[in-house]
Amino acid sequence: MRSFIIVLTVVGGIVALLALTAFFYLAPNPDYVLDYMLENPDKSSLYLVRNDSVLAELNGNRKSPLASTMKIVVAITYAEQAANGKLDPNEEVLLSELDRFYLANTDGNAHPSWLKEVQRLSKVVDGKVKLKEVAAGMIQYSSNANTDFLIWKVGLEEVNANLERLGLNPHDKIFPPAGSLMVPLAFSELQDKGQLNSKVRDMGQDAFAEVAIDFHRRLRTDEMADLKAAFTKMNLDLDFQHIWSNYLPGSSPQVYAGLMKKLNSKTYFDESVYKHLDPLLERLMTNPANQQWLQHAGMKGGSTLWVLTKASYAKDKAGNTTELAYFFNDLSLLSSQRLQQSLNAFELEVLSNPAFRAKMNEKLGN
Repeated sequence: MRSFIIVLTVVGGIVALLALTAFFYLAPNPDYVLDYMLENPDKSSLYLVRNDSVLAELNGNRKSPLASTMKIVVAITYAEQAANGKLDPNEEVLLSELDRFYLANTDGNAHPSWLKEVQRLSKVVDGKVKLKEVAAGMIQYSSNANTDFLIWKVGLEEVNANLERLGLNPHDKIFPPAGSLMVPLAFSELQDKGQLNSKVRDMGQDAFAEVAIDFHRRLRTDEMADLKAAFTKMNLDLDFQHIWSNYLPGSSPQVYAGLMKKLNSKTYFDESVYKHLDPLLERLMTNPANQQWLQHAGMKGGSTLWVLTKASYAKDKAGNTTELAYFFNDLSLLSSQRLQQSLNAFELEVLSNPAFRAKMNEKLGN
């Protein structure tokens, strides 16, 4: 009996040690983010502007996949059309229309989480929700289904025309995220995963986008049920997911920091546009603690298994302005987890700690 207790104690000690190690290893650490960038410049890019001066830059002009950060452009297009009366943010949208674009188990539970929240807040009436709530779900929960619906609602041509109007160059053309996941259905005759993935890899981004747009269109038709049934039978292996991740629309941190400056100024767009855009991007300002030291702040991030991106802006009560964009690509699973644990702490240090900004300027300044 005594030996059994000793074994349990030893095993328990090992488990406790491993748990303690994991806690410290994955604990938020803003220095880890900076150190990772310095040690892995081939996977990292950043552009930081403080009070109109470039404070830090790493591969600022390098284009890489944006993941869901590109939804900012869709949100801007929505806000502009809401401001000029082209669409009504209080229009009621059937949840069944959103469900056309929902592909189960492909969005990290984003769409179901949004649905649960709007139902909890009694924002769903007779199976309908207001269009402005759909837009909020696209940004705050990163629902791909809501994104595809809004792309259809505002017009994909208008979304991509905004890339030029906003001066976003370089920037790949945007295509619907849910539609893009269905691209393998175009090659359903290929039963071998390796052959299918090779076919998708060889088609190139432009052709990939065209097929994604076609499936997005077909989800609006009577084909929807059959397409979704066929999709559920497919196994999107890691090889395809990596190809898909690399095909996602890309841009550079410098471009997105410039876009953040337009949002931060509160003067680039008409006031009526910010009226519809700010509730989407500036959810963190609903926190009373943030209201104590920030005039306004907004952000949108994105991720895949290999990608982490974010673009953000802020103006504090002293009048200091900050625009920050950083993109990571080709991450390992462990690196991605460690970065995600520390990114909020990193961003807070950038905004609030002069010593940390000085360190960034020393390491990444011009």
